[in-house]
Parts: sequence; structure tokens; C-alpha cells
Amino acid sequence: MTNRQKIVQALTKFPEGLCDDCLANEANLARRQVANAECRLLEKQGAIQRIERFCKHHRRSKLTNILMNAAAAGSVAPEEPPISTKTIPSPDMQIVLMTKYLRCITDFVEEADPESIPQESLAKRIARLRGSGHIPANIVTMMLTVNGLRHHVVKGLKRLSADEWQIADSAMHLIENWHKSRKLAEDTKHSLGG
Repeated sequence: MTNRQKIVQALTKFPEGLCDDCLANEANLARRQVANAECRLLEKQGAIQRIERFCKHHRRSKLTNILMNAAAAGSVAPEEPPISTKTIPSPDMQIVLMTKYLRCITDFVEEADPESIPQESLAKRIARLRGSGHIPANIVTMMLTVNGLRHHVVKGLKRLSADEWQIADSAMHLIENWHKSRKLAEDTKHSLGG
């Protein structure tokens, strides 16, 4: 059964919807990021709706996935080929790309907070910047995910699976979009004299 089929099956059981964490658990997915990525595609295709709702399990408001039409969701063709048919970079190329991703994240963190604390790891610095409001929580999660997967590739010298590679690549895409919107907001603020 594909991840998409597992997600549709789980959302059919829960018409009130499920957050990405609960959906990943209910659909028996490897990571919540898999649920997030697949649900964003399903939303884009009009098969599900993603709205803020109270999650009973987490006891707070979270982005919730609601199946709009089970038949449509099951018949919606994926926008991209299934991950198993995608090209996964070679182990050497994964090292190069993950190192590049980490360099970008480090640069973005430097821009957000040019004053680092001596001996502070990147992960601790990212977490500190979340606490001070410099980086939003969802972007912190993506940065830490990429950093963790990079460690897996570079230090462990292990190739990422197709799902892991999709998560790293999608996370980096979200980080880059956040950075672009942040820079645009700063540029606009400066041009308006703020």
C-alpha cells in the first residue's frame, strides 16, 4: 500500500481530520514529514483541506488534514512520480548536496543572529533563535531535520533512503522559501524607512 493510500484510509476513519503527527501514527508512516509532504500535494490537488483545528491528542490547535472526497483522493494522480521511481542522488552526491544544504542553513542562521555564542552547536543555536522568535518553529524543525539527515550521510557515510531524501529536499525547499520571504519583508521594511 502506498503512503497516499495509507493516508486516505486513515483520514476516512477520522472525518474530523488528523494533524500530521497523528496521521503519520495512524497511517503507520515512517515520519510525520511524509504525511506533511503528501498532504500538501493532496491539498494542492483539492482532495483534502488543511485547516487549523484543535487536536485532541496534542491538546492544542494544529494544522489538520480533512479528507474532502475519498473517491477523488484515491483517484488523484500524484503530481510527481512515486518516490521509488525518482532518481536518488548517489552517496557521493548526497554528501555534496547535504553539505551545501548545511552551508545555506548556517548562512541563514548567521543572518538571523550574527552574534554566536562560543562553543554553541548549530542545533543549539537554531533552538535558541526559535526561543527568541528569530526563526519560526516550523522552520527550526526543518533545519534540524536537514542537519540530522546530513549528519547521517556525512558522518555515518550511509545513503539516505528515497523517503529520507524527499524529506531533506522538501525541508530545504521550505527553508529557502522562508528565507526569501524574510529577505523580501526586510527589504520592504527598509525601503519604507522602517
